[in-house]
Amino acid sequence: MICTRGIARIYAPWIAAAALCVLVPALGWSQTGDEFEALLKTPVVTYREAARVVLGAAVAPWTDEYAFRYAVEQGWLPDKSLFQETPLEAPLEAPLEAPRLDEISLLIMEAFELDGGILYTLTKNAHYAYRELVYKEVIQGRVEPSMPVSGEFLLFMVGRVLDIKDALEASQER
Repeated sequence: MICTRGIARIYAPWIAAAALCVLVPALGWSQTGDEFEALLKTPVVTYREAARVVLGAAVAPWTDEYAFRYAVEQGWLPDKSLFQETPLEAPLEAPLEAPRLDEISLLIMEAFELDGGILYTLTKNAHYAYRELVYKEVIQGRVEPSMPVSGEFLLFMVGRVLDIKDALEASQER
């Protein structure tokens, strides 16, 4: 005769571990969904939000502060002279003006390591990054390089870049 208490005692830790494996990712997923929902409602993104979203999609999830600091140190966001120089532990102060579309274009081109034309390859500046993304149809519609970027438009651009990269990888596998 098998004792059911012994079996329950043996399998209880495994059942609890399986439940945690199912519940913990679900909690993190809803938090990410809430972040995207808030970003979609944002009329103008900040440099920190843009860096977190772009680097999160290109590399791995980042916090606002580390993504922003990394993008500034790499030169993917405007000149460092715009920012207060601080030690690593202290947060960097972002400029008060909204990031421009051409600045976000440079961040996207560099973070996703996209190839560009001759002028972009030589200069690596925001103007030619913007022109490359228009050419690649990541940026669509009536836009200007100096316009601010909404959260919805930022997510659209990142989604288009991910689509392009997936299509490129699929064509290279054939």
